Amino acid sequence: MLESELERAADETKAKGIVGIVTNVQTGEVLALASWPGTSGYNRATSSLYEMGSVFKTFTVAGVLDTGLATIGTELDATEPLMTSDGRRITDYHAQNRVMTLEEVYLHSSISVRRAWRGCWG
Repeated sequence: MLESELERAADETKAKGIVGIVTNVQTGEVLALASWPGTSGYNRATSSLYEMGSVFKTFTVAGVLDTGLATIGTELDATEPLMTSDGRRITDYHAQNRVMTLEEVYLHSSISVRRAWRGCWG
């Protein structure tokens, strides 16, 4: 059923690929997991890389601060989009396009949080 809904959504939106994950919100149990297109042996949900986004910024910034590798005043470059190793260009939704402190990055920039992570852990 999930696969057919993904295919319908892909047709409707002209998406190149879609991932669907259904969980029990009470327990976190994964009830269904699928991706479209259904390439043999490849599932985008388990085999693709995804950006951390705003939800994980808290954990990333906490880790950077906890290790002592940065302070809340550490400056990070948010002037340019982030290029991934596979050539994808990632931009902030509300880009500030300037150098920002880690505190400002936490509020305004997912790409610079990723840069902070890379700077600390490669």
